[in-house]
Amino acid sequence: MNTVRSDLPSILQLHTNYREGTATVRGTVDEAWSSRDRHVSLNAWITSEEPANLAESQARIDAGEMRLLEGVPVAVKDIIDVAGMRTTNGSGQAFHSRARDDAAVVALLKSQGALILGKVATEEFAFGITSKNAHFGPTRNPLDPTLTPGGSSGGSAVAVAAGDVFVSVGTDTTGSVRIPAAFCGVVGFKPTFGSLSGVGVTRLAPSLDTVGIIARSVADTRTTLAALNVDVEPADPREAHVMWLKRLDGVAVEPAIDTELRKVAERLNATEVSLPEQGIYELLGDIVTTEALQVHKEEGWWPAAHDAYSPLLRHRLQAAESNDLQDYLQATLDRSRMRSLLGHLLGDSVLLLPTSGAFPIAIEDVDDPVALAAFRRGVMTYCGLASLTGFPAIALPVPGRDFVSLQLIAAPGRDRQLLAAAEWVESIIATF
Repeated sequence: MNTVRSDLPSILQLHTNYREGTATVRGTVDEAWSSRDRHVSLNAWITSEEPANLAESQARIDAGEMRLLEGVPVAVKDIIDVAGMRTTNGSGQAFHSRARDDAAVVALLKSQGALILGKVATEEFAFGITSKNAHFGPTRNPLDPTLTPGGSSGGSAVAVAAGDVFVSVGTDTTGSVRIPAAFCGVVGFKPTFGSLSGVGVTRLAPSLDTVGIIARSVADTRTTLAALNVDVEPADPREAHVMWLKRLDGVAVEPAIDTELRKVAERLNATEVSLPEQGIYELLGDIVTTEALQVHKEEGWWPAAHDAYSPLLRHRLQAAESNDLQDYLQATLDRSRMRSLLGHLLGDSVLLLPTSGAFPIAIEDVDDPVALAAFRRGVMTYCGLASLTGFPAIALPVPGRDFVSLQLIAAPGRDRQLLAAAEWVESIIATF
C-alpha cells in the first residue's frame, strides 16, 4: 500500500488558489483532517487540534494581505512546544507537559500565517532513527507500512508524504530530518547549526541538535525557511562547483542508490573526491550518549524517573553512565578536525553523496540488535558527516525510486547556495 501523494499543490499553487477563490482555508484544513483520518494506521499523529488562527488567515487572504505561509497546514514534531498543546517527547506520561509558550520556530511560523494542526510522532526523546516507539506504537512508512519510516522525525516525514500537511518541523541531531525524508520520498533540510533557535525544543545532544524542515519540494522548503528568517534569496546554482563522494568510512551503498548517484554526478560533471576514514558512527555514539545523559540529569529526569523510560532508552542511559570523559573529549577534538577537513575540501563547492547507504528495515527487525546495528551504521554514517560538522545539508528524493535519496552538503552559512544547487539537482532528477 503506497499512500504517498503526488497530486498535491505546492505552497505557491495553494496561494494562487486562495487568491483566485478556488480554495478556502476552511476547505484546506478539512482536507488535512480527512487525509489524517485516512492514514490513521500509519500512526503519524500524537495530538491534533483546530488551529486558532483559521478565521484570521482567511480574513487576511480576503483582504489581499497574504503572508509567506498564509493558510498552509503545518505539523510539529512532538519535542517542540506549541502553546496550549501537550509536549510528550514521545515518552511516558511522567514526562508530559502542556506548553505555555510557543517554541521560537513555532512563533515565527504562526507570525507568517501557518496553521499548526498538531504534534507528530517521534522516537522517545528523539533518541533513535526508527520511530518504533514503546509508548505510542510504531509509526509506519507510507511507501510500505511494514517498514520503518526512519526517525526520529518519523511522524513529520509521514505526515508530509501522506499529504496531511504541506510542511513539518522536525529536529536533526544525527540525521533525524534527512533519514525519514529519504525513506518516505520527501525533502529534508538541515540548516547550518545554530541558524534556527532551539528555544522551546527538548534537547537531545545540544552540540548537534538542529531544527529542520520536511516538505514535498525544495521550493516549499525555501518558502518555509524564509518564514523562519533564514536567508534563502535565490542564488545562481552555477556558482557552486559540485563534487561527489561515493563511499564514506567504507560503508556500503545499496546498488539502486549508487546508480542514481552516479547518473546525477555525470549530469553535473561533478568531480569525484574521497575522504579518509573518519569513524563517523563511533563519534556520533560517543557524543550523543554522553550529552543525552547530561541533559536528562540536568532536567531532573534521570535517574529520578528511571522506571518511566522504555527499557531501550533506560538501557542506553545506564550504559552512558560508564562513558569515559576522555573519550568524549577526544570525540570533540576529532569532530573539530573533521570540520576543518570538510571545510577545506568544500570551499565554495557543494558535495553530492547518498543520504543513506541503506534502505529502511522492517519494523519487526528493529528489535533484532544485530540487524539494527548494521542498519544504523549504514544510515547514520552518511547523514553524520553534516551532523558532526554542523554544515547545512539537504536530502532529495529520486521520483519513482522508492527509498532512493541523494544528499547535498555545503559549507556553513551557505544555505542559500545549497538550496539553489538542490533545485538544480531536483530538476535533473525529475528528467530521469
